[in-house]
Amino acid sequence: MSLGRLFSLKDPARATAAGFMGLILLGASLLSHKEAATGPALSLVDALFTACSAVCVTGLIVVDTGRDLTLFGQAVVLVLIQIGGLGITAVSTILLLLLARPFGFSAYHSVSSGYHHGEGLSVKRLVWGILLSTLVLEVLGAGAIFAYLHAQGWAPRGALWWSVFNSVSAFCNAGFCLSSDSLISFQGSWILNLVFMALIILGGLGFLVLDELWGRLRSGNRTRLSLHTKLVLSTTAVLILGGAAAFYILEDGRSLQGLGLSTGFLVSLFQSVTARTAGFNSIDLTILADGTLLVLMALMFIGASPGSCGGGIKTTTIAVLLAVIKARLRSEARPNLFNRSLSDNSVGRASTLVAGAYVILFLFAVLILFVSPVSADRGFLVKVLFEAVSAFGTVGLSLGVTPELNDLSKILLVGLMFIGRLGPLTLVHLLASGKGKDRFHFAEESVMIG
Repeated sequence: MSLGRLFSLKDPARATAAGFMGLILLGASLLSHKEAATGPALSLVDALFTACSAVCVTGLIVVDTGRDLTLFGQAVVLVLIQIGGLGITAVSTILLLLLARPFGFSAYHSVSSGYHHGEGLSVKRLVWGILLSTLVLEVLGAGAIFAYLHAQGWAPRGALWWSVFNSVSAFCNAGFCLSSDSLISFQGSWILNLVFMALIILGGLGFLVLDELWGRLRSGNRTRLSLHTKLVLSTTAVLILGGAAAFYILEDGRSLQGLGLSTGFLVSLFQSVTARTAGFNSIDLTILADGTLLVLMALMFIGASPGSCGGGIKTTTIAVLLAVIKARLRSEARPNLFNRSLSDNSVGRASTLVAGAYVILFLFAVLILFVSPVSADRGFLVKVLFEAVSAFGTVGLSLGVTPELNDLSKILLVGLMFIGRLGPLTLVHLLASGKGKDRFHFAEESVMIG
């Protein structure tokens, strides 16, 4: 397959991949300049890694964003996060609208398929809705953070930049933070933690859900929510509360010891929220028990919701698979949720996505372990697997091993972040050489399963 065909701009999926790749290369070029670093200029690999992590709204870092990057370098990262969070297609469509340029059906299909599953929304309302909701929520978040920091005695200029940068990073589920310890210094602040959690959750719900919730609020709760929105809201609530409960139970008497009930609950809730693709942390992850790390990896693997700034296999995917399991256990003809039967297409896509994600994660984890220097640390496997899941889920939580990896391992993580942002199904579409051959099928035969 030719490179031109692989990234043909006539195909929305290939155009999106080419756009992300172009933006990553541009960001890497800017970050490799000496003006972007407070010390020596970043190496090409470190600049590429940082740019990819920002564009893919991941948050894994090989340099300290607040300490090692200048204001220019931080601004580059912020712009990359914002464009990556909104999505290349949405940003390009907004630019076309600003320039009053016409665009065809493929542009509409690309935007709508990424952010809205229904019909009836004009592309203009769709993209302006995405832009407006993003900017309004980010401004409100930055204002709330600034007010808190100003009350704590921060200088206005430093507080303003810290607030804007971290508000955008939180809503876009990027996880980049201007504080070297992320939010550990603020682990006991209910106000700041609640603001960050609100931004992370809203950024991870997806535009369709935000649009329906806003419409329901304006109509006085008379508008019916779609099955998609019900699934997103219910699954998100279960994951957050379940993750917080598991974190608290596993770490009570360990890392949470001495924090008190209030702070311990806040830390548990925050880590459950941020593990679903945001990447901030209010506690040192390296002191957590292996069981807790497995819980966080499960949350990172599931991730946020379709059409959002987050990654992972998505909340609706896990909800569909659980519905299939329930239907099989009850010998039901079709899986159903909220009194609605799920289509075969939804079940097939969910199964393909999970299977593809597992295969991709396994292959990349093995490759990273293969090319990494031999480590005497028996926990190195867990650390690498944690970083791999974090990269694929575009989360950014880290056990600190990423900066220690060699250049080849970092490049593999770059590839994993890129795939995680695009999604395994998009990758399959990119690699497909042609249309499926559905003109005939072979005779069926059963095989033993389980």
